[in-house]
Amino acid sequence: GHTVLVTGGTSGIGWESSRQLYEAGCRVIVAGRTEEKAGKAVKSIVAASGTTGTGSLEAVGIDLADLSSIKKFVDDVAYESFSAIVLNAGVAPDRAAMGMAAGPQTAKRTKQGFEETIGVNHLGHFLLCQGLLPKLLSTAGAR
Repeated sequence: GHTVLVTGGTSGIGWESSRQLYEAGCRVIVAGRTEEKAGKAVKSIVAASGTTGTGSLEAVGIDLADLSSIKKFVDDVAYESFSAIVLNAGVAPDRAAMGMAAGPQTAKRTKQGFEETIGVNHLGHFLLCQGLLPKLLSTAGAR
């Protein structure tokens, strides 16, 4: 009966977390950069779980490199409550932009102009969490 949002649920630790939560009977909202990417992850989680999945899976697109995408998700969210939010998504620092590789030294930027690593890994998750915090805090037993 728990509803859990997992950012970065399309691969790695986020995918595995989503799979295990699904198998444990949770309603898992798998968030990816695009709804299409999240949908592919949902299909692969169902395939990997076989008949052991007792929860439900939903795919949503949230681009953490675009604060307007995050705000739209928060404003449009139809879920009444969240038991947990797993803030897993992230990008690795651009080694070339940090001067650790040869070639151009131009940092990747978010839509709003923040350095990508800070924008996605920190600012994006902060805005998402702040927007969903009221629903999380109003949910009995939330983590």
